[in-house]
Amino acid sequence: MRFAAGPPSRWVVELHSGTTIELAADGYSKADGDLLFSVLADATIAEQAEVRVLGRAPADPERVIVLVARIPEREVAGLHGGEPWPTV
Repeated sequence: MRFAAGPPSRWVVELHSGTTIELAADGYSKADGDLLFSVLADATIAEQAEVRVLGRAPADPERVIVLVARIPEREVAGLHGGEPWPTV
């Protein structure tokens, strides 16, 4: 599996519990009260069987949107991100 949109962005999710989660994702969407973080990937059919696929490109069955994390929106106190990971 390869990232199709280049390296994913850094997202920081702060929960009401005080926990902080760092995610690598191209972006997120909202569905049924959850935040769905995802990446665009090129993945074989066998690789797709190992992950949760949220969507597919009509012209390319190996270009898929893969779920990275599902977080209940009611648990989220703050969300920051979309920027590149800092270099070390």
